[in-house]
Amino acid sequence: MGGSLYTWLMKRVTGGPLDAFDAHCLASTIAARCEEPQGTLAARLGLAEEDLKAILGRYFGGADLTGFCATSDRPEDIPIEEDDLRTLLLDHRARGDAIEEWMAALVAHACRRSDHLWQDLGFSSRKDVTTLLQRHFPGLALLNVKDMKWKKFLYKQLCEREDIRICKSPNCEDCSDHDRCFGAEDGDAFPDRG
Repeated sequence: MGGSLYTWLMKRVTGGPLDAFDAHCLASTIAARCEEPQGTLAARLGLAEEDLKAILGRYFGGADLTGFCATSDRPEDIPIEEDDLRTLLLDHRARGDAIEEWMAALVAHACRRSDHLWQDLGFSSRKDVTTLLQRHFPGLALLNVKDMKWKKFLYKQLCEREDIRICKSPNCEDCSDHDRCFGAEDGDAFPDRG
């Protein structure tokens, strides 16, 4: 279902202020979260209802997702660091427009999931996360000079902001967990969609 919703949304892109890459990012994440059973779609994306309506109205011709997406009254747990992650991203925003606020919310909320960030966002590869961050949060993307995995990098940035030391080693090259932070990020983009 996620793939067909992605395709349907991409056909509805109205143009205007949204380019093809940003449309791809939004449609991918919406499609990835649509089938989940917990909470509303907006909550599963980390957005307020009015923000999701604005995205659908502004970029996808007012698409009505009622027939596509499951909804539940069961609330979703929000991790305490989500606001901090969103703030970290927004402190490095490129232009200060609404799409950056929405992208920051999507990325911060996806960080709570257990797969690689690109998978948690519903993207097809890590390259999409890199492009998104370089485009909308360039100052932050530039800080990842050693190409650390994005989720690890974002959490490391939070810890450094708060002066919290979480790493086992004084430098990455000597760390026994080096491969967990810098190794390849490949695999099935949608592992639970068999």
